[in-house]
Amino acid sequence: MEDLSKELTLEMFPEGLYKDIAEAIGVQNFYKLSKVVGGATVYLPKPESVVRPVRDARIKAEVTGYTRGRGRLSCTVAGYFPCHNPEEVIAAAGGKPMMSRVGHSFIKEQMRQNDAIFAGELSGHYYFKANFTAESSSMATFALANIVSKSDKPLSALVAPLRKYAHSGEINSKVADAAAVLARVKATFPDNFELDGVSVDNWSRDGWWCNVRMSNTEPLVRLNLEAKTPDLMAAKRDELLALIRA
Repeated sequence: MEDLSKELTLEMFPEGLYKDIAEAIGVQNFYKLSKVVGGATVYLPKPESVVRPVRDARIKAEVTGYTRGRGRLSCTVAGYFPCHNPEEVIAAAGGKPMMSRVGHSFIKEQMRQNDAIFAGELSGHYYFKANFTAESSSMATFALANIVSKSDKPLSALVAPLRKYAHSGEINSKVADAAAVLARVKATFPDNFELDGVSVDNWSRDGWWCNVRMSNTEPLVRLNLEAKTPDLMAAKRDELLALIRA
């Protein structure tokens, strides 16, 4: 049988999975593989699962680097505050900001299409190209710890310059007819566009923008609003909430 295997060529394999595997790893390696698992049903993990031990080892080494092996790294999250000017911050760092629909499946697809290295949601979910575009709160924490460890300033001082504008935070309203709410917003503010719900962009003209969208799982409408001043934010927030809850 060993002599017969030496005469195998790729063209002798039928079209399909076996031929694809033989082409990827080589005909003789395919024969060796058949000697190990031939006749058995074998589940092969996805590439990200195969290399996960390497990724975990790198993360472990990086965390050890923060403490130099003499202690523990801990992180206490006191609250979530969005960056109020992400487009400006990303552009200033040499990046290209993009907008995406809410939801991990939409975000990951757009990241792959544009070879993006990072994505985030206002809800506090962070996605990394280095993690196969999947979400990873651990990587976000490590990245933040890395930034803080290289500075002599506390985190509050590092993020202070980013908080230029006033943000409402995400405000949920329980409504009977979410579709009707979105229709009212569109009718009231002609300068709107639809990506994830209805967004109104009056930033360059009046100094504010907002997004109103339906929850995919609850009878709620969610409002996020940002303005250049706290007073303008409060006024527009109250105006939008009155419209939503009418």
